[in-house]
Amino acid sequence: MQLFSERIINLWNKCEVRVIILLSLVLQTILIIFGNRRKLTNRVWIKIIVWCAYLSADWVATVALGNLASIIGDSKDSTPIPNNALQEFWAPFLILHLGGPDTITAFSLADNELCLRHFLGLIIQVGVAFYVFFRSWGNTALTFLTIPIFISGVIKYGKKTYVLWSSSSEQSKILCRQNETLDEKERKCIHSIIKNKHNAKEAFKWVAVELGLMYDVLYTKAAIVYSHLGIVLRCITVFSYISASVVFSTIIDTNVYPLTDISVTYLLLVWAAHLELYALILLLLSDWAKL
Repeated sequence: MQLFSERIINLWNKCEVRVIILLSLVLQTILIIFGNRRKLTNRVWIKIIVWCAYLSADWVATVALGNLASIIGDSKDSTPIPNNALQEFWAPFLILHLGGPDTITAFSLADNELCLRHFLGLIIQVGVAFYVFFRSWGNTALTFLTIPIFISGVIKYGKKTYVLWSSSSEQSKILCRQNETLDEKERKCIHSIIKNKHNAKEAFKWVAVELGLMYDVLYTKAAIVYSHLGIVLRCITVFSYISASVVFSTIIDTNVYPLTDISVTYLLLVWAAHLELYALILLLLSDWAKL
């Protein structure tokens, strides 16, 4: 006896990829909004939301990527099916989701120790996305439009893997041996800064800023976002999203694809562009920018 009717099963099979991709978008949005709120508040509900989203985001994106690969694998030849061709364009966006937002890379310090696992995941997931891209290759504008999004996704996933590695305990020990020991002059300078504060409130505020910077180094992509390399990589990704959005809206014939798939595609493009815009605003308003 089937638990669900055949009609419901068929409906789910048709909508499965779309639903999972939208769920991945929701999880990424939660991480963007609440990812770094933990350094400002100790509310339990925020920790629970971030913890659930953090653990679910990679899994959901991986499942969606696997479903796209399954769609390609079920095809009898390498010629893209019109109803599936647009869905295959979604694969690089899932690599982008696996890279995660700038506001959170690790939920706990133990996550930084899994950098090798994330590196292996980078190789495997990028390989699956490349398989989808290669099997759906065609002499169409949509195929070439996939390339800049694919590159941006690899950059974002690579940044996450690098930050996890640079924040691991082994790398932190090396950094401490090279730079953290303070000499007498530096200790006197820090003591003078705190002493010259007009009141205790200002002194504690200064300490809070320092702790916030340390939090960013350990739990976010600050180690690379605020570097010269990070700025160059952001320029590449922003240009990719904007150019892809413009080309898709002006050149691609959307009438040959289902309206639902067109809507999901526009949502992915707009979300990616707004993600970079939001990250840029946070960068300009951050304590790092002030320093």
